[in-house]
Amino acid sequence: MKKKVVSKILACALAAAMVVSLAACGGNGDESSTPSSSTPQSSTPAESTPSSDETPGSEETPSTEAQAPEVDIKGSGMSKITFALTNDSDDHTEPNAQTTKLIEDISAYVGTPLEFSFAMQTTYYDQLANKLMTKQVADVNTFAGQSLTPEFINAAEQGLFWDLTDYIDDYPNLATIPQDTVAACSYNGKVYGIPKHRDYARNGWAYRTDWAENLGLSEPKTWDEFKNMLYQFTYSDPDGNGQNDTVGLGIDAWQGVWDIMEPWFGVPNTWGIDENGDLVYKIVTPEWKTALAEFRDLYSQGVINDGSNGVPAFEDVEIGKARQELWYQNKNGVAVQVIDDLRKVNDNAVTEGKITEDKLIFKMVGGVTYGDLPLSLLPNGAGMNGWLGISTVNVKTEEQLRQVLYVLDKLNDGDAINLLTYGWEGVTYELDEEGYIVPWTGDDYAAQREAAGVTTMNYDDGFLQCLAYFTAPENAAELSLKPYTSAARLLQDQLYADDVQYCVPNYGLGYVSQTYVDNGSALDAIWTDARLAYIKGEIDEAGLDAAIESWKNSGGDQVTKEMNELYHAAGH
Repeated sequence: MKKKVVSKILACALAAAMVVSLAACGGNGDESSTPSSSTPQSSTPAESTPSSDETPGSEETPSTEAQAPEVDIKGSGMSKITFALTNDSDDHTEPNAQTTKLIEDISAYVGTPLEFSFAMQTTYYDQLANKLMTKQVADVNTFAGQSLTPEFINAAEQGLFWDLTDYIDDYPNLATIPQDTVAACSYNGKVYGIPKHRDYARNGWAYRTDWAENLGLSEPKTWDEFKNMLYQFTYSDPDGNGQNDTVGLGIDAWQGVWDIMEPWFGVPNTWGIDENGDLVYKIVTPEWKTALAEFRDLYSQGVINDGSNGVPAFEDVEIGKARQELWYQNKNGVAVQVIDDLRKVNDNAVTEGKITEDKLIFKMVGGVTYGDLPLSLLPNGAGMNGWLGISTVNVKTEEQLRQVLYVLDKLNDGDAINLLTYGWEGVTYELDEEGYIVPWTGDDYAAQREAAGVTTMNYDDGFLQCLAYFTAPENAAELSLKPYTSAARLLQDQLYADDVQYCVPNYGLGYVSQTYVDNGSALDAIWTDARLAYIKGEIDEAGLDAAIESWKNSGGDQVTKEMNELYHAAGH
């Protein structure tokens, strides 16, 4: 039987209560503090005089080398820490007993009172530019994306957010964040955020195993085999219904599908390295044009959903809806997406009784090879799914910053994550005979919830936005859900682990040119629009070349110049 975690959290809560009361006495970080745009003031701990190693009678000269002072990583000075988070299901404006208890218990666990505000995601980001401009931000703020945005960078460079470069490694959980992921939260050598975890090797494709079996096709390993599968799934009646109603590759309006497949052809992950050791942007490489020519060929053959065969054209399928409108509807045999989204086709088939959980109807794969090139895959960003920025509005001193970092680190203890995710034994979950957590969700547990006085299971909605999900082994949770046993889940986890070695790094990660900050969206639109037009046959190669030249002349060459200056200045 696994140990129960409730007693540990309660013990931490009691011990931390004294810390909370002490912190509340000297705080100057309440909401009434006047916003400040000044640079954060560092308050360095007083240096202590090193003791001599000399012993009586020793003839050795005493060491004069100064010893670094010990750093108090807990910090102090904040009477509370505020969080601004997104949440599309509950803004918590109507408090309930469970939400109140959750905030109280997690505040006690980390040793500082925490205050949370929530907004719908669209509202949050619609208002973000104004909040950054007026400095009306919380102490800790959530941001979305796989790299820092120009708006955030501008605000950080103007002093609104702390540079965390010299602090993260002092905290056991935060110190486990991979360097590539930290770089994704960096701007030219300055780390401006705590990245939130996302699996690194998360991109791939999947194919219908029953259709492949019907047509006698084996799993494609090469691009030519992949193309043949798409053709056969489109034109050889793979479902055996005698109708011309299927397509090989089914996608929606999301254009990231091309980005996922481009590395198969040797295309850099945004920024590659040329023979001179310089950064080169992917769209000026010959490999990019090779990839696009192959995608154009697929489209011309009708093996991508273009509106024929009774399958909706990809432009008409809302982003994120391919699974519901195509994959679940047996419209296509191949999909390119993040692996966990592809896995859900198998989950749906199990739910509908089409397969048992030990079978696969939609087999996930990392990628295929092209010619003599090794297998190369596009990582999911740099393992980052947004970040947390610490503002200087109320977090003014280094001691206060360390208090916030200590809290963020403690929030990523496994037991704190479990508290925020599952709540309390006997209130929102129970332990099975093996000691695993069984959440009281769904209709099957209505009686248990009612007996425990639980009024809603949405009490914790949105709180997970404050977590980075990086945990040191020594801080792992004592309790967990029962491990998955389905074939799809096991394959997903295997691909996540096995495919890391094939992921292509972005050599420009962490460097941002000012020209791109000022004009990046317009520059990106030039080549993304041209890519789609070329794939669909709306422009020819000359038109694609013209778009590349337009990108260069509109600022692309200047971006490349600035990126290389930054890259080489860092010692590369």
